[in-house]
Amino acid sequence: MKVYRSLAEFPRLHHLVATVGTFDGVHLGHREIIKRLIKVAHDVNGESLLITFDPHPRHVVDPTGDEVRLLTQTEEKIYLLKKTGIDYLLIIPFDQLFASLTFDQFITDILADSLDIKHLIVGYDHAFGKNREGNYNRLLELGNKLGFTCEQIDERRVDNEIISSTRIRSYLAEGDIEHANHLLGHPFFIFGEVVLGNRLGNKLGFPTINLGHFAKHKLIPAMGVYASRIDVDGEIYYGMTNVGVRPTLDASDLTIETHIFGFDRDIYGKRVVVTFVGRIRNEQKFSGLDALTAQLAKDKQTALKMFGFI
Repeated sequence: MKVYRSLAEFPRLHHLVATVGTFDGVHLGHREIIKRLIKVAHDVNGESLLITFDPHPRHVVDPTGDEVRLLTQTEEKIYLLKKTGIDYLLIIPFDQLFASLTFDQFITDILADSLDIKHLIVGYDHAFGKNREGNYNRLLELGNKLGFTCEQIDERRVDNEIISSTRIRSYLAEGDIEHANHLLGHPFFIFGEVVLGNRLGNKLGFPTINLGHFAKHKLIPAMGVYASRIDVDGEIYYGMTNVGVRPTLDASDLTIETHIFGFDRDIYGKRVVVTFVGRIRNEQKFSGLDALTAQLAKDKQTALKMFGFI
């Protein structure tokens, strides 16, 4: 997959099959669209293109409104999309000027004139242009006029539940990681940098890495303890992750701390991937450090069982 971060650098291709959207989470519904995108491109001997935006349009159009917390920051989205088999990813910088484009301008100037798409695939609830004024019927009219065809993919359901990024965000905010992962089609994860902590875990016999420097708008799961997988330099390790404010220590800042089983390397400053596999318990305040240590030992046993190691 080749990644481009502006329209100006994107090459002119002979038969471009495209889809457009935020694709936050790259969930199972998105993957239906991507699957169809790849098939159509293959059938016509063309190229598959996924167009998305950075930052998220809502953060530009309504910066003072309800903040959208993202399932995937841009680099995480690239990480997932590379595994799908699409040919090209175009990340369009989304600013106030771009946000001012009308539906007709976006379709005509961007998709038809600049990219010369031949076929466009959209989701069941997709809307284009300023104030989301465009709809599928108008898209068909413009496609017929401008020389490209269109198709719309039906909603995807799992257990009779419509899959959407909004619904998945709600599950994560509640700490329902299992249900969120089910709709995502992959475990929720966070890219971050290992930063210095207070090193209390070392004293308790459960050393941790502290995750920091993740995207401003990244969604963080509900506070609690989770079984987790950790990718360090391409090597996969297992552990448990606490998301919370460490009430036993009377702290207040939200932290993401991961104890990696059987791991003792110094990895400060490294970029790692922490994947949330299952929820162990809520965060709670203990009577002291001895009680906390005893609970951490129980949490480890629970995590090992979740991973099938015991």
